[in-house]
Amino acid sequence: MEYILGIDIGTTSIKVGLLSTTGELKYISTQEYSLITQGKDIIESKIDIYLASCRAGIKEVLDKSQTSPDSILALGFSSQGETLVCLNNKDEVLKNVIVWLDSRAIDEAEIIKKKIPIDKWYKTTGLPEPSPMWPLSKMLWLKRNEPVLYDEVLIIKSIK
Repeated sequence: MEYILGIDIGTTSIKVGLLSTTGELKYISTQEYSLITQGKDIIESKIDIYLASCRAGIKEVLDKSQTSPDSILALGFSSQGETLVCLNNKDEVLKNVIVWLDSRAIDEAEIIKKKIPIDKWYKTTGLPEPSPMWPLSKMLWLKRNEPVLYDEVLIIKSIK
């Protein structure tokens, strides 16, 4: 029999489910992890926790269901929000990831609101207004608060 492996990367856990090609759930695993909070608006995580949790979930699902990896026909991934990962040009992670619900960039969201008219923002993004939780606000926060790190981040260098 062939299966589909679904992986949901959540805020505080990774869920891995094994489904038959007819949609029958064979096994599900939940790997929970904690976030790093440094004040009310700063919410981070270690990048390694995602990969380790994903591996553990896949291993549990395959072991408990006694399913061979060779019988996996397809993979499906889902994720709720944008978590910012700062990489350099060697693909090295430069700091803890900034989790999607981190809202440290309140001032930066306000700066963006003043620079980009709301109607243009909405037409371009489909979103009602800039938010401190979105990557653009967080990238501006990095530029204003961690300029040395900002200059090391590969994606930012490529769009300057």
